[in-house]
Amino acid sequence: MPKNLLPNASFELDFGEGLCTNWGDLQNELTLPLSLTGQQERTPPCIEARADAVDGEYAARLTLDSAADSGAIGHLTSPVVAVKPGQVYTLSVYARSDEPSARLELGLWTRPLDFRQQPSRVSQPRQLSADWAQYQFTLVIDELEDRAVADLTVRADQTGAAHFDAVQLEEGPQATEFETRWPVEVALRSRRKNSLHLAGEPFELSLTAYNSTDEPVEKHVEMTIASVPEGVQVFEHAVSEPIPPGRQEGPLRLDFSLVGAFRARVYDHGGRLTSVDDHLFSVHPVIERDFQGILYSRHGELQEPLPAERVWLPWANEKSWYADPPAGLTVTDADTIYVTASDGTSLLRTRDGGRTWDVLEVECPVLTVLRDGALVGQTVEDGTVVLYRSTDEGRTFQPLSRLTGLGAVQVGPITELADGALIWPIGREAPEGHGPSIVHAYCSTDGGITWSEGSPICPGGEPQIAELPSGRLLAAVRNNPSLHAADWQRAFANEMPWRLWMRAFGFANVTSYTKRIMLANSDDRGLTWNNVRPGTFLLDEMHGQTLPLPDDRVVLLYTHRGPWPRGGERAKVSRDQGQTWAQELYYLNATPAYPGYSASCVLPPHLADGEPNMILSVVGERSERIWGHPGTQPTSEGIEMAPRMQAIRWRPLP
Repeated sequence: MPKNLLPNASFELDFGEGLCTNWGDLQNELTLPLSLTGQQERTPPCIEARADAVDGEYAARLTLDSAADSGAIGHLTSPVVAVKPGQVYTLSVYARSDEPSARLELGLWTRPLDFRQQPSRVSQPRQLSADWAQYQFTLVIDELEDRAVADLTVRADQTGAAHFDAVQLEEGPQATEFETRWPVEVALRSRRKNSLHLAGEPFELSLTAYNSTDEPVEKHVEMTIASVPEGVQVFEHAVSEPIPPGRQEGPLRLDFSLVGAFRARVYDHGGRLTSVDDHLFSVHPVIERDFQGILYSRHGELQEPLPAERVWLPWANEKSWYADPPAGLTVTDADTIYVTASDGTSLLRTRDGGRTWDVLEVECPVLTVLRDGALVGQTVEDGTVVLYRSTDEGRTFQPLSRLTGLGAVQVGPITELADGALIWPIGREAPEGHGPSIVHAYCSTDGGITWSEGSPICPGGEPQIAELPSGRLLAAVRNNPSLHAADWQRAFANEMPWRLWMRAFGFANVTSYTKRIMLANSDDRGLTWNNVRPGTFLLDEMHGQTLPLPDDRVVLLYTHRGPWPRGGERAKVSRDQGQTWAQELYYLNATPAYPGYSASCVLPPHLADGEPNMILSVVGERSERIWGHPGTQPTSEGIEMAPRMQAIRWRPLP
């Protein structure tokens, strides 16, 4: 064990953007409540080069912002460290401030942080001066506590700044000579925005190392990369050059060719974790807009492309940035396929399996197309969903049925079963916001005139249901619950995917702890549902569709946005009705804009190439910026990539 429990205690390494396990991290397992209650620092702490630094060349700078009541205040919190129950510890720090009224409090939290209360242990205020001085505080850990966060708090009569250096948390009743946690500590950073790398481009990280000794460290450190969320090590790289004394920063160029989500860490020759935080990053493939193929990977390794046919649909959305066809396409008895556009008034039609398209104008948004070619439209208002039917391709609609008293809803497409019955999933918000939204399944045996009572499937929204050849129903539901202050621990039950998402989007506040596709089965035509399980495992994987193939396989298609540049529609295949998934991951598109949703169907051989199992997917791409959206100006001015949709004819591997 090191003498000093605190990493980056000399502040020679960059802070962790508030998103990992460094100083100022607002999303660790003790500081997360600060984000959920709006108590984060208005001006984040930072490191600053100082000629008078106590140790090394840098110190931490803490800005004292105006307090709500009076004066000014600032907090610098440490990463979470393991402590021994019942042990005596001493927390020490060198501090200074040019603000004469600045007073320092040394605190230690062993419970979740709440700046409206006192820390678990806290010193008496100590007056700071313009000169560096060491301050220390001795405390005892309770017998039932085993983790802690140090809190350096400065209060002043007016705004200003304070500086810290050489912080140490050590066992014993007094402070001893300062040491860094390990002789060499490192920080990894991406040189790419959102920690996103693109396949096929040079892979480069930034590595900052601090050697606190007076001699070069000859033995190498080793970086390992593991997949997220599986945690399987997929890459290692030894940094064999001697590390000279002091702080060094430079590029780390790697021969890394995998795609996916990853975590990088650095260890020394003794197997000790020397990186001050987990570096989380993504690698996305690149698919050009007119590339006649799709990509797929096995265990993150891109394989030779598969052939595919792509055409852009003759449609543009001038009303908003959306390009989201509802999940599920139907091949009618007349071999026609319709796609509902997200502007609500356009319906696209193909009669040759997706090679060519024309546009129909409709008065009612089309929800579903039945096998006989009838269009089912819907409107939603004040908790009532009204269905309409059209038999003339949307020129006229007649009322069909209505469901009332549903509250806020997310309506999924209606699925026509083999025997002609209809199954309709609707996500319903819990009354008055009490509890999560629940998807319910409704059934009709008279063409949609009357509907059964809703049967709950699972939490979530944006639902879709498919009928498998066995007669089993398989539901795909987007599960996107909010993270509330009372249940902040949920984020750490899904820690690595959640941290990756937070890093990719740079959020200072917290919204979701999971955002993925859930699957559920029904073997009694939707009356009861069971075996609820995840179908995807990263945040920002959503709007799923399950698609049965004629050979009894099931394809799961979904939108991947984490992060959104070069994200898009992805697919995977199951041979056991969605219980497990083959190792291949298919990439249908990789848009430079914002990924929209998709809709798919299986083409009969005569609309494909004469062979079975060809899929037609219509994939939406939103613009790169929000426009025509509530709270924004309804104009496309300045938009480089307008909403669009692409039809892709493709086939997974046998």
